[in-house]
Amino acid sequence: MRNSEHYPDPTAGRACHRIEHDEYRNALGRLKRATKKAKLIFREHGFELWQPIVLRDLMTGKIFDGKK
Repeated sequence: MRNSEHYPDPTAGRACHRIEHDEYRNALGRLKRATKKAKLIFREHGFELWQPIVLRDLMTGKIFDGKK
């Protein structure tokens, strides 16, 4: 990230990175809770997840595809 004079601004860069990291962790937590609930519902109806599924976070647009 650069300041108005186009010099590197590491403080602002770190702050933006930290915000993005916190948003990602929040989304990952919501994903884990939703997946656990979905697995329980599938199990109650006699099914199980066999392969990873692809989900898109409606709040952030981030795609979770089961890959690391």
